[in-house]
Amino acid sequence: LAREAVALDNDRRIADVPETDPEKLAGLVVDAVDWFLDATAERPGSQKVIWHCGFPINLAELACIELGELVLHGYDMATAVGSPWPIDPVHARMILYGYEPCFGLVANEEQIKGLTASYGIVLRGGTCFTMRFVNGAYRLEPPESGPIDCTILAEPVAFLLMGSGRLSQWAAIALGLVNIEGPRPELALGFPDLFTYP
Repeated sequence: LAREAVALDNDRRIADVPETDPEKLAGLVVDAVDWFLDATAERPGSQKVIWHCGFPINLAELACIELGELVLHGYDMATAVGSPWPIDPVHARMILYGYEPCFGLVANEEQIKGLTASYGIVLRGGTCFTMRFVNGAYRLEPPESGPIDCTILAEPVAFLLMGSGRLSQWAAIALGLVNIEGPRPELALGFPDLFTYP
């Protein structure tokens, strides 16, 4: 999931699609979504599947990651042409549910080297999880799994946009979309640098 590798793979995939008409391209996206929904409709969300880098996730997580592809890249296109693209907080929480087990794949090795710290992530509306680093090793844990150094309380849409590099943490804090608590709140200042969104 290194940025360079993802960029090369994206270029290869785009080159495979000769269509350039925006309406026809949109139709291809809708067709692909329909195919995905048809292929997964009768399968349990707990079914294990293999994702990037041979990483195992369940089908529900994969569906939420696919939702993220549509929502975030739709946001990018809307931003490019100056159109509104509201993101439903429920959808943001679903996308982040899909991302939760994958954060370790995009950890910034330089930034987490030797790091021992724990972050409680609390998304307004009910979702909570813990990101724990022990001497640079990343673990995803359930809430209340141990002491927390820094708690990040965030609107889910803001956390999604911030975590994917589309909103600065400073803007999110200034707008009151993110609050920091805990005995080591200063850890939040470097939190976005711990991960490299591809």
